[in-house]
Amino acid sequence: MDIVDYGELLARGMRAVRAGKNEEGKKYLAFAVRAQPRQTQGWLWLAAACEDPNQQKDCLIRVINLDANNLPARILLSRFETPDDTVTPPFIAEANTQARAFICPQCGGRQRFDPEEQSLTCLNCGTSENLSPTRSAADDEKRLSLALQEAGAGNWALVAGQIKCENCGAITTVPPSQQTANCPFCDSPKIITQSATPDLTPPNAIAPFTFDLSETRRRIKAWLGEHFFIPDDLNQLGRAKELRAIYIPFWTFDGKVELDYDAEVPHQVPDMTRKSGTRTEWKWEKFFFDHHVDDLLVPASHTVKDMDVKKIAPFDLKALKEYRPEFLADWQAEVYQLSLADAAVEARKQFHDNAINGARRQAAIRGHRGFNLAQVKVYEPTYKHILLPLWIGAYTYRGKLFRVFVNGQTGKIGGETPTDWAKVALVVVGVLVLLLIVIALIAFFMRR
Repeated sequence: MDIVDYGELLARGMRAVRAGKNEEGKKYLAFAVRAQPRQTQGWLWLAAACEDPNQQKDCLIRVINLDANNLPARILLSRFETPDDTVTPPFIAEANTQARAFICPQCGGRQRFDPEEQSLTCLNCGTSENLSPTRSAADDEKRLSLALQEAGAGNWALVAGQIKCENCGAITTVPPSQQTANCPFCDSPKIITQSATPDLTPPNAIAPFTFDLSETRRRIKAWLGEHFFIPDDLNQLGRAKELRAIYIPFWTFDGKVELDYDAEVPHQVPDMTRKSGTRTEWKWEKFFFDHHVDDLLVPASHTVKDMDVKKIAPFDLKALKEYRPEFLADWQAEVYQLSLADAAVEARKQFHDNAINGARRQAAIRGHRGFNLAQVKVYEPTYKHILLPLWIGAYTYRGKLFRVFVNGQTGKIGGETPTDWAKVALVVVGVLVLLLIVIALIAFFMRR
């Protein structure tokens, strides 16, 4: 081969592999690694060009021997069911417990979860990798008592670490290779990197995003168009750089409450002294109320307010899917700030209060009076830790922070917008002028 420049050999080999011409690419890449045997990129691409699994492993082991922390090689090597014993400790073990990334099997590029195709798409060569069918997790409940006795199952997210915003306090996971400059919640650049939180309770269900950034921008622009009194320059909110996608943590609880209460019941008894021949007599009786709870949603984030969640609710919790790391490929997720134990306390309180309110409504509908609570029994609830998708637009207008939230599952939008008081004044003046004209016309015709 006349070409002896390593860069040119590598470039031609990469182009051939991306075009699906693996044999041609393999020839260029073989000469490339001979010219520069200590360059890991050549060995990685040669592994992608090889169809023989043993040859692929040999190339990846070469990369590991040159760079023990090479994440793409470690992840690709971990896909083999029986990796070579010489690289099992510590490389494969580390790949399973530390930062994970999804690497394209064709070119070694970074993969991203595509919400519209529900697949992993390579950001480099565009290759799509279909995900195997995911079972529904709508009824995947876990026993609360067992979970509270055990430590968390480790760091569940695809993180190289975590970032913490010094402005609003939000803690979010960071996909490998992502350079995060601003907080996804308040848009603050005051970000510090910290190590991943140990002993997190892993999610067992997720509602994947169903539409991408361009569709989100379209929906927000349509939403802004419905508000006449917003400033005209607010349409810049639709720019991609001001919209961020993130999964927000929630706890859901299922449970049952049994309640006994006493109430006065009206009875008609004979009374010959009355014209009707009867009178109403109130008697105390005992009643039973059975209250069932399904998917009580408790936000596990303090950075998103309850009222903001209610604006974009509901989420379709029956469409939850079993959590898989692939859904977080190149997407961010917030780490929960409300622990399972604290969320369980809040859930039991809501169970208790909602059951009492339900019993009071039952008594009122039946025409009873004098409600006296006798006993409330709250059965042990079950729970799910779920991730729900949000698109967040954080922007500052004239020194004030505004946020817009888009339900990443249904597309419903909520949030605050600034008011253009010039428009308000113009409308008020217009109404006053119209009113004066009407008054003048009425006075004119009354004088005739």
